[in-house]
Amino acid sequence: MKYIISVILLLRLIGPLMASGSGLLNQGNRYYQQGDYEKALEKYRQAQIASPGKPQINFNLGDAYYKMENYPEAEREYQNSLSFRDKKLRAAAYYNLGNTAYRQAKLDEAIDFYKKSLVLNPDDEDSKYNLEYVLAQKLSGKKMTSPRQKPPEKSPKTEKSSGEKKESTMSQEDARRLLQPFADADRASAEKRKMVIPRIPKLDKDW
Repeated sequence: MKYIISVILLLRLIGPLMASGSGLLNQGNRYYQQGDYEKALEKYRQAQIASPGKPQINFNLGDAYYKMENYPEAEREYQNSLSFRDKKLRAAAYYNLGNTAYRQAKLDEAIDFYKKSLVLNPDDEDSKYNLEYVLAQKLSGKKMTSPRQKPPEKSPKTEKSSGEKKESTMSQEDARRLLQPFADADRASAEKRKMVIPRIPKLDKDW
């Protein structure tokens, strides 16, 4: 009987804490959607304290750091989010690791991360495209694109709520139209949650 009472008391203590973590995560998502990445970061950190060990919080922290162009911290958080059980979510984490490596001019690492993403999600066109792009850039020795021409970014679903972050549902045709080489930098202001680096010719290469 004492054991049952102890469990009930423990659940009463943990319950609000878990709810608090979920609520903080959703608050962070709302700030993220509004473009207030510093406040989003603050809420995600609070959510991490309230609900430690949740990979989606690490992933969202990575997204916020990425938007703030703090790529080393973004990379660290994406690495910490690799405990996703779902293969596609782990693939998304590797995909964003590829992006952060690319932004830091670590092309070999970016290539490796995109390959790992494709092992987990072979049908992902964005990972295929980015891998080809970075391989071509490495082979040609071209300089990196302008910081305004951001590489892709994916977001797995987080806590379900009205403030949940959504993935872009942009079609491939829309992406091609929006991402012509050296497109006007003003397009960056209209970028969605999922972004693609400038388009280049496809490589005749298997990976």
